[in-house]
Amino acid sequence: MQKILIGVLLLFVAVGSAFSAPSFFSTTGNILTPDDTLLTPGGFSINYHAIDYEDTDATPTIIGANVGVTPFLELGIARYDPDVAHADEETIINGKYLIAPETATRPSILAGVVDFTGELDEDNDPGLYLLVSKNLTRLASEMSGAPSRPLRGHLGFGTGIFDGLFASLDWTLNDRFSLMVEYLSGHEMCDGSAFNVGVRFALSNELRGDLALIDGDNLGFGISFTRIGL
Repeated sequence: MQKILIGVLLLFVAVGSAFSAPSFFSTTGNILTPDDTLLTPGGFSINYHAIDYEDTDATPTIIGANVGVTPFLELGIARYDPDVAHADEETIINGKYLIAPETATRPSILAGVVDFTGELDEDNDPGLYLLVSKNLTRLASEMSGAPSRPLRGHLGFGTGIFDGLFASLDWTLNDRFSLMVEYLSGHEMCDGSAFNVGVRFALSNELRGDLALIDGDNLGFGISFTRIGL
C-alpha cells in the first residue's frame, strides 16, 4: 500500500508550483516542526495528514484549518484522531506570532504554540515554542561555489509536544518541488528523538501534497489547500 501511495503521489510532482503550507500538525511549517511563514491576512488553509506507523496498526490522522489574522499572527484549529482503541479524538489549537521579521543580518524570531491545551502531551503541557529562521541561500552558494536554490534554516525550542530542541531545513528544488529535513530531540509522536525527511509538491497553485519518512520507518502523507489572503 505504501509503495502504491508513493508512486501515485510522485506522479503529481510534474505540475503546479510549490509554496508554504500546513505541516502535519496543521500549523504552517515543514513535517512535524513549524517554520517562520505565516498566512497573509484573510488567507486560509485546510489540511489532512496521516502517519502510518510501521510497528503498530495505528494510522493517526489530523484534519485542520488555519487563518491569517494580521501580517504577524496566524491562528488554527485541528482535530486529531489517534486511531487507537478506547482513545478519544482531541481538538488542538495552534497559533504563531512573528516577533521580528528577518533582515539581511538578523534571523526572524517567532513565538508560537501547537496544541495550546496540551491534549497530546502526557503531562498536559502546551506545545509552546520559540523559533529563529534565516535564509541560508547565500551561505550555501558560497560553500558550494555555485548558485544555490533557495534554502532556509530553522532552529527552535519547545515544551509539551516538542519536548526540547528542534531544527529543520527546507530547500526549494524548483518552482513546484521542495525537500524538507528536520531533527527533533524529543516529540510526543515519536519514540524520543526523531530524524524526518520529506518532499512537498504542488498539484496546482493552491493544492499540494506532502510525503515524508518519519522517525526512520513511518510513512507520513497528506494534502492541503491554501488560499492567499486579501
